[in-house]
Amino acid sequence: MSVHSPALSAFRPCEAYLSKPNNNAEVCLITCIENAIKSATGRYPVVSTSGGTSDGRFFASEGTQVVEVGVPNTTIHQVNEHIHLSDLLTLEDIYAAVLVNVCGR
Repeated sequence: MSVHSPALSAFRPCEAYLSKPNNNAEVCLITCIENAIKSATGRYPVVSTSGGTSDGRFFASEGTQVVEVGVPNTTIHQVNEHIHLSDLLTLEDIYAAVLVNVCGR
C-alpha cells in the first residue's frame, strides 16, 4: 500500500494479518498454543491482535500461522520496564508444552 502527496510519500512493506486455525487440529499451531496456555495457567486464552505492532506481519502469509506468546507487558518500553518472575516461569511452562506438542509427535 502506498500513499503519495506532493510533500509526502510513504510505503507500508507488509500487510496486516490474522492467523486462523486450520481444520487439522493435530497440526494447528494456534490450537497447540491454546492448549499449552490452558495447561499452564488453568485459563483458556483469548485470541487477540490488540498487543500492538507485531514483527509477525513481515512473514505472515495465507498458509502460515503466526502466533505471539509472551509475558504481560504493562510496562513495555518504559524507563523501568519489568516483568514478574512468576509470569516468566509460567511462560517457560507454556513454551515447553508447545515444544513437546509440536516436536513430540
